[in-house]
Amino acid sequence: MLKARSVSRVFKRTHGSVNALSDVSIDIREGEFVGIVGPSGSGKSTLLLALGGMSHPSSGAVTWEDQSIYGWDTGKRSQWRGGCVGFVFQSFNLVPYLTVYENISVGLSLADNGPKDPQSIDRLLDELDLSSRRDHLPSELSVGQQQRVALGRALIKKPRLILADEPTGNLDPDTGTEVMDIIKRQHATGTTVVMITHDPRIAQMAQRTVRIVEGRIVSGALGAAQPQPTPRSDDAG
Repeated sequence: MLKARSVSRVFKRTHGSVNALSDVSIDIREGEFVGIVGPSGSGKSTLLLALGGMSHPSSGAVTWEDQSIYGWDTGKRSQWRGGCVGFVFQSFNLVPYLTVYENISVGLSLADNGPKDPQSIDRLLDELDLSSRRDHLPSELSVGQQQRVALGRALIKKPRLILADEPTGNLDPDTGTEVMDIIKRQHATGTTVVMITHDPRIAQMAQRTVRIVEGRIVSGALGAAQPQPTPRSDDAG
């Protein structure tokens, strides 16, 4: 489904360069739930952005169904991200002047393969326990509610792939568990999930854990066995 082959990412700095990724290869199989762990500054987020078509590797290739995503023009790559990939960030990245409903609708407007009826947003708000906050701004929400809105924005377009960067990093343990329950339910519908986490308890929820140190994958690049993906449900939010 999604592969990186010999990917390196070098950032130029005033006093030299930084090798954020060094010759990284990884396979993400359809229907998998993969956790990426490693020390701070090890290259986890750089790898996630490269897999998501948002950080062009200095060398190597990232392919989606055997097509090089960095061989596409920017328009096609943006269309792919909008239709197939749901991003969830630790910092939420909500639009501050848009309501909960409007923030989630941003995800719907980007989707080519998602539901087109606005009622799908209301159904998702129910599932995320956000109906009572429908018309609130992000500043009027708790941290946990903001993360659920960010999840809703990713899930509304029914992505084939979710890329999550520390989705529980700013949350207390109970709220983090609630967010992970939502992600696991989505994975159960057949959605592929790749998630960065520093929390060993959260990492254990993944089917496979990839460890990266100093820009290199040291374990877990390939799973021991092919998972059996759950068929995707058209009714899943």
